[in-house]
Amino acid sequence: MMENCFEKTVLKVDARRFIPFRKGKVLRSHQVVFHVDDASLRIDVVSAFWPFMAEVTQAILEPAAFTEMQWLKRVASGVGFKELTEGKTDLLIGNDGNEIFNHLLDQTGLPFVKEKIWTEPIAILLNRDNPVKNLTVSQIHDIYFGHISNWSELGGKQLHIHTYQLERGNGSQTAFEKIVRGNNIDEFHHEIHTMPDIIDDVAKDISGICYTFSSYYTRMYANTLTHMITVDGTAVTDPCYPLRDELYMIYRKDHPNANLHRMISWLKSAKGQELIAVCYPPERTVE
Repeated sequence: MMENCFEKTVLKVDARRFIPFRKGKVLRSHQVVFHVDDASLRIDVVSAFWPFMAEVTQAILEPAAFTEMQWLKRVASGVGFKELTEGKTDLLIGNDGNEIFNHLLDQTGLPFVKEKIWTEPIAILLNRDNPVKNLTVSQIHDIYFGHISNWSELGGKQLHIHTYQLERGNGSQTAFEKIVRGNNIDEFHHEIHTMPDIIDDVAKDISGICYTFSSYYTRMYANTLTHMITVDGTAVTDPCYPLRDELYMIYRKDHPNANLHRMISWLKSAKGQELIAVCYPPERTVE
């Protein structure tokens, strides 16, 4: 019975609802002057950015050119980098990866490049019953290094802080390590394998703290027993929000497909960035 009650607090969507040109989708329509009609392009998108990139794709791709498994595919970061190095995909949309993934690129000897496309806020999640509503970047750093170990030091309850983070190689874990530089997964952190699990664990743990890409939490998976707090007094929707990771387009510089380079150039242009800004989700919790 308790488990059934908890399930009612979970807010999630089927990723298939974000497939372009499919009935029952939640993607919005946008009028743009740039279009691609090349059905041969293959794009891998890291899961957290799937809704965002699906909306961009629907805006610029001609419907007749779209095939679900060829044009756009949702992958884990590690799979995306592996498929890129093996020539199984033409473009990877994700963060810049950890040292292992970048070593894979270097080992090929091929001219892979990374083009920044957007910046993604990293949301800090606490249990809904935790009275702490704001943390500074310095405090988050100290929490994950163990310099702050009790919520009472931050105006909260007399409870030991439980830090949750994802296993190495996950995109959001790699991004978060840039913020808490030098932080490694060890016995003092709860290492969780999936993003839904890490969110649900904090939902069940009043002492818990975790992180996630904000777009994942607002569009893919959330839990009403958790909430995003402000950082340095700013919300994730604020341009001054300090916890951000860069989102990249990663591809071979010498790729022979001219349409790939056309699309990349346009997405980097002022008009392309305007589209991305419109497609990027505001602060809302799962459609």
